[in-house]
Amino acid sequence: LHEEGILYRDLKASNLLIDETGVVKLVDFGLSKKIGSNKTKSLCGTAHSLPPEIFDPQGYGFSLDYFSLGILTFELLTG
Repeated sequence: LHEEGILYRDLKASNLLIDETGVVKLVDFGLSKKIGSNKTKSLCGTAHSLPPEIFDPQGYGFSLDYFSLGILTFELLTG
């Protein structure tokens, strides 16, 4: 998604599905936004996985998805 300039903004366990071959698929692209190489300032996403930079007046970019990936990884490892 990032290679296409798309920010996902809602990465969490409930938005992941596993197909019949065991491949993980992303679902629910309702909060996704095409930003290219720019930044966005809209406040959205799941409250427990919002990074501090979402409140930055300068805006945020793909770092939001990486922060959410870290939280998802922690949740999957710790239960």
